[in-house]
Amino acid sequence: MSDAPCEKNPAAEINHADEIDMSLLDYLQTLTVEERFERHEQALALVRALRAAGQEYYGYDPRHPDEQARVFY
Repeated sequence: MSDAPCEKNPAAEINHADEIDMSLLDYLQTLTVEERFERHEQALALVRALRAAGQEYYGYDPRHPDEQARVFY
């Protein structure tokens, strides 16, 4: 075996160098468009819930701290 990257799978070098889980990529490619869209919607809902929880906890949106300062002055 040589240490050269596999010519049939150029991602093999990336897999080794950056430790990408190729089995996960293979799985994601088996999903239909509808399944990928549903997974995206679930992730988006999670992000929105986390942002809302952060805003409720801190009292402002940390992405826009200048707006928070204007509210109290």
